[in-house]
Amino acid sequence: MAVVLMGSKRWLVLLNSPWLPAKEMDRYIRWADAVMACDGALLACSTHQITPQVVVGDMDSAPRHLVDAYLASGGELVESMATDTTDLAKALMEVKRRGGTSCVVIGVQGGDPQHEWGNLFACAASDLELVLPLEQSKVLFSAAGKSYSIEMETGSDFSVFAWQACTGVTLTGCRYPLTDERFEMSSQGVHNEAVDARIHLSVDQGRLAIMTLPKVDLLASLREA
Repeated sequence: MAVVLMGSKRWLVLLNSPWLPAKEMDRYIRWADAVMACDGALLACSTHQITPQVVVGDMDSAPRHLVDAYLASGGELVESMATDTTDLAKALMEVKRRGGTSCVVIGVQGGDPQHEWGNLFACAASDLELVLPLEQSKVLFSAAGKSYSIEMETGSDFSVFAWQACTGVTLTGCRYPLTDERFEMSSQGVHNEAVDARIHLSVDQGRLAIMTLPKVDLLASLREA
């Protein structure tokens, strides 16, 4: 196995929670330059015949025999015993350290609700561009200074939330457009509606979360951003 050290821009990060159907997983695997599994997700990787380039976490969930077999095959383990961060937070920091810019995160939901909230705040605190396929929606965490063109059906519902004070927010192609607005962390931006075949969003400073219907292709918006 070729260990990925630095330079991979697009990462698929896998958590130890329910995954997507195989067809959707395959698409995300093809999109990514490299795959990173968080701790117990190594077991699911083994079941689904996915070989991550890197495994990250405190390794309190992955069976030891799988960890040993993974290392023997040339895999890389980044073990962290810090108890004040989730394995996802550790993974996102590791992706950033390796020069990554964009991630798809699978398995954010499921299991301990406190862990779910911790994972969502880890995503908000990161400055990586993130796509989260969730049970009833998809979420894109934006990168400051970038523009996004997102294709969706006319009449589709979506929301844009600020996870911190954002400036220079511009949004077009929707019922409630914005021009160089300031967004605060609040419910501002909930329940907008696409009126064109694409919405266009940009933010100068700060971090936005764009929540769409599950069928919206957010990967395409990353390619075009």
